[in-house]
Amino acid sequence: MNKNNFCEWIATSKVLVVLPVLFVISATSVADQWSIDPKIEIGFIQDNNITLSPTNKFDDSGIISRPEISLSRKSERTETRLTAVGDIRRYSDFDILDSEDYKLKFLTAWRSELSELKLKLSASEYSTVTGEGNDTGQFVIGGDRNTISISPSWKYKIASEKFLEVSYAGKEVDYNSIATNFTDYSYQQYDLRYLHRYDPKNMFSVNLNTGIYETDDSNFEAITYGITLGLDHKFTETFSGKIYLGGSETESEIGAGASVVETSDNGLLFMAGLEKKRERTVYNATLSRAVVPSGGGLLMLSDKVKLSLRHRMTQKVDFGLALNAISNENANGTVSTLDRDYVSVSPSVDWWFNKVVKMRLSYQYRQQEYDLSGSEADSDQYMLSIIYNPLYKKDNH
Repeated sequence: MNKNNFCEWIATSKVLVVLPVLFVISATSVADQWSIDPKIEIGFIQDNNITLSPTNKFDDSGIISRPEISLSRKSERTETRLTAVGDIRRYSDFDILDSEDYKLKFLTAWRSELSELKLKLSASEYSTVTGEGNDTGQFVIGGDRNTISISPSWKYKIASEKFLEVSYAGKEVDYNSIATNFTDYSYQQYDLRYLHRYDPKNMFSVNLNTGIYETDDSNFEAITYGITLGLDHKFTETFSGKIYLGGSETESEIGAGASVVETSDNGLLFMAGLEKKRERTVYNATLSRAVVPSGGGLLMLSDKVKLSLRHRMTQKVDFGLALNAISNENANGTVSTLDRDYVSVSPSVDWWFNKVVKMRLSYQYRQQEYDLSGSEADSDQYMLSIIYNPLYKKDNH
């Protein structure tokens, strides 16, 4: 067996290991309150600019499969959940675009009358053809993005309806790519939050955080200090909103020895969200600004808009619409090659054959423009798929 055949066999075996579990196991109970939730989506995909390039456009079609399985257990005081997700794509003309994305997530929690402990772990491997939309926007052939993250937290009730929460979030991101577009990095964030529910409809919060960003290749380090004030408000039983407002200061340095350059910048941070539920429709809207780490070797100031709608048209037909807009710029206030605007719009229609199987027809339009170069690109993607989940609760959908 030559190397190419061996690699293809390894890729195929990953899918073959998951598929029997998804289709054979349909019972909810495994043993002693453990449950399994399997799901798989298989479909046809066509995209006229897969790598969202302004010049060398790859127009191709292929097959996509998305297996997912979750193992969980929950009691009055404890909760444990393990989830594995895959996204495998095979194209008909350009096999250099073939990709395999995998993510493994673990959550465990323990609760008492006064406190709550949580631990979240995750590991993922994404192709740089598919995994850079929310980060650098550079969809590059022949690379992988590997991420390991850990996030413990402790929440303690200090008085009636008053809580103190301490949390840590750390992640390591490593690229395996021949391209020089990406930089390995680590990011650690420490949060201290005070929460006060002063009536059934309102929750007030104060959050202090510090983020530390370090790159492996470019001698770049940055530390961000932030504070936000927040309010979660319940207008009615079906209408809720939240708003967080604050600021941050970012201090960074790049270089080594006598050639170190230090910069400092501050800015506004915010997040506002609304959710409205009606008998047949759910609306969500979020507007945010945050300082986020990037695989391009910089901290970015990221403005995001997310809108979503889910509407049951008939007993068998659902309509969905999602909009995602991102505007990124260098957090230290200087112009960078990663400053960009990105938007995607995704309508979809689901047709339910029965309570556990549905067909989905979806379309996604993407557009991206980099500020410094002025390069602009867009793409149209169509997908037709079948989704199977034996634990769907269609009657409650």
